[in-house]
Amino acid sequence: TTTVLEDLSALIAEDDFIPELTVFPVPANDFVEFRAPNAASDFYSIDVYDISGSMVQTAATQTLQGFRLSISELPSGIYILKVYTPEGFTVRRILKS
Repeated sequence: TTTVLEDLSALIAEDDFIPELTVFPVPANDFVEFRAPNAASDFYSIDVYDISGSMVQTAATQTLQGFRLSISELPSGIYILKVYTPEGFTVRRILKS
């Protein structure tokens, strides 16, 4: 099934529970890597949305530090990553070239 957010502003809300989170490289081709040296959670869920608000990918990991998310199957464009922790979520944007 395809999940589409009705309100794109809800997707890009500025809740930032992991302020030190960086995602690189930007632009990216095959993968993006996460760095979060002070992230304290032991479970993360990552949803990837295209610019229209459709969820196009999801992943889960026990650590963000060094986690690589493959985006090789996605077409070029701008994507929004929503990273969930038990405490809340953080949003980052990426460019797939």
